[in-house]
Amino acid sequence: MRTLRTTGICIALTALTLTALALVGCDGGTSDPDAAIMLPDTGPTPFVGPGTCMQPRRVVGELGTIRLDLDTTDAPDGPLDLGPMCGNPDAVPRAPQEVIAYVVPGDGPVGVAFDAALGDTLTNFDTVIQVRRSCTEIPVDGFPPTCFDDVSATDRRSAGALMAEGGETLYFVVTGFTTAPLPDTIDRGPLSIEFTTRVNAVPEILGGEVRTVAERTEIVVNGRDADEDTIGVLTTFFAADGTALDLNGDGEVPDQFALGFDAEPVGVEFTSTATIFYIAFGSGAVALSDRLIFLRAATAEVVIIDDFYAQSAPMSVPVRFLD
Repeated sequence: MRTLRTTGICIALTALTLTALALVGCDGGTSDPDAAIMLPDTGPTPFVGPGTCMQPRRVVGELGTIRLDLDTTDAPDGPLDLGPMCGNPDAVPRAPQEVIAYVVPGDGPVGVAFDAALGDTLTNFDTVIQVRRSCTEIPVDGFPPTCFDDVSATDRRSAGALMAEGGETLYFVVTGFTTAPLPDTIDRGPLSIEFTTRVNAVPEILGGEVRTVAERTEIVVNGRDADEDTIGVLTTFFAADGTALDLNGDGEVPDQFALGFDAEPVGVEFTSTATIFYIAFGSGAVALSDRLIFLRAATAEVVIIDDFYAQSAPMSVPVRFLD
């Protein structure tokens, strides 16, 4: 399952569709500063390196789709720490790792999607892929997500996407969930991964509102996206005086929600709704609408995002309480 952390709240994502889950705490951190990176030329046959930043597999991307075939079956233990929120941080030795240094094609902002749920990747290979901007630094938890685990509840392989700049190098740490938790899964083996890169339009928010009806909270937005791939919203709630609200009672603000739309938006211009009922609160759960009423929410800042996690400019919208 792909995991993101927004300030104060950690929410999970699956595949390229956002799904709201219970709120949990998160931690992050970084490792040693950058070291010199040596990028060997990519050979015509599958490359199995040591999974370190000193010898990644260098791939020069191109607009469109390219595919790589790897095999970690007999590779050494993985040396890279993925941090406390990616894979299985408590398991040592770690599953074998491959590091791909992907040179982003194009000029200016582009979207990069990657998919390991295909080809030679065994369906029981519980893969984990972490994306890094600097190979030797553990990404700090936040939005957009950097750790991508299960495509779905029934597919343990990984896929994801992100926005990048043409010419920069992204580092993909490709590995398995160490000591895979299910008896029929593995944490190493043959693997295929496709990279698809294209110019990506940033979505635009045109209007919206938040409304509560009993235990249901609906975030309704009007938007525009030339690529027609907007998938969800980020939402932060505020009181009338502009104070950000502590919705989950952990003493940290602002709390931000990542929610997928109830139905896929249709058309370049669209109106879509994201619905949420309950959030984690203390040792239990509470209706979000009840917290919004109790804290006297007045407005919400809403941002819409697309498949590559490109974000619209934020917009302040009203919060309405309906019978």
